[in-house]
Amino acid sequence: MLGNVGDTSPQWSTENEWVRAYESHGIEVLTFREEWEPGWRKLIDLVRSADAPDWIHWISTPPWRIRLGHDLMNDLRSAAHGHVPIVASHLDRFWNIQEREQWIRSGDPYFKIDLFCTADGGNEERWEQAGVNHRWMLPGVGEQYCHRGTVREEFEADIVFVGSWRQYHKEARHRRELLSWLKRTYGDAVQFWPKKRKEAVRGDDLTDLYWSVKVAVGDSYFESRSGGHLPPPNYSSDRVSESLGRGAMLFHPEVPGITDGPFDVPNLTTYPAWGWSNLQRSIDESLDLTEAVRTRKRNAGIKHIKAHHTYEVRVSELVMMMVEEGLL
Repeated sequence: MLGNVGDTSPQWSTENEWVRAYESHGIEVLTFREEWEPGWRKLIDLVRSADAPDWIHWISTPPWRIRLGHDLMNDLRSAAHGHVPIVASHLDRFWNIQEREQWIRSGDPYFKIDLFCTADGGNEERWEQAGVNHRWMLPGVGEQYCHRGTVREEFEADIVFVGSWRQYHKEARHRRELLSWLKRTYGDAVQFWPKKRKEAVRGDDLTDLYWSVKVAVGDSYFESRSGGHLPPPNYSSDRVSESLGRGAMLFHPEVPGITDGPFDVPNLTTYPAWGWSNLQRSIDESLDLTEAVRTRKRNAGIKHIKAHHTYEVRVSELVMMMVEEGLL
């Protein structure tokens, strides 16, 4: 049995994906809302009892940290010390984003737990210097979404961009230039989701969206200037696993340790960051593929992601990491 700390209130959340994955392994999960102070006190009492969980998986949302302060979190660390490991997982990039670097250095107990796993795998020396026991863990996708989708008229398009396309990190100039280039080059042939004033497309709807378009274009965050910085190694957002696992024909910048390794699958096409002519050539070639070829590529990608990059797989990897760290 384990305790899960986070925000499970939204239907679509990383916390809920982890809970479902744990339960698929037969692991009982007790959930505690991070923003709810009585829940922290209940968890602390549980940790001190004979029925203490085997470990605590903590997925933090920064606003709650500010609102509640550090005392409760430090009380939990003290109660758990030596007998209940506390681990974390996070999908985001931390280094070279000003507010997140400040968060790491703020003294927040979140970064002082037993094991801290993130997708930000290109900065191990900086994690070590910050005193964080960090391990690299790639994002996953829920196994339940790794299947053939249904083509739906409201989603049909040649090209799609799914994700933050109106507002994004100020440091991420590649994203802004990519979006501008898509609009200039392909006009009405490219669609952007979510639509204005609409909720993000999630779950099986997102699977259907990717099967309703010929090409999906996107990137993962990296700090950049025009024609300048290249993506750092060993980082991708969950865009890669979430889209490839659903069968998207994804076009993404080359990322060392990501696109040339764990996600080297038939439905992924890469291009050098800022290489718009390369990207256009690849997109145009993909648009000319027959549906049969496109479907074979989609299905091969789904098979690979389902075998190696679901949250169900990540649970097994996390348990192995804890064993390697001497926490279990």
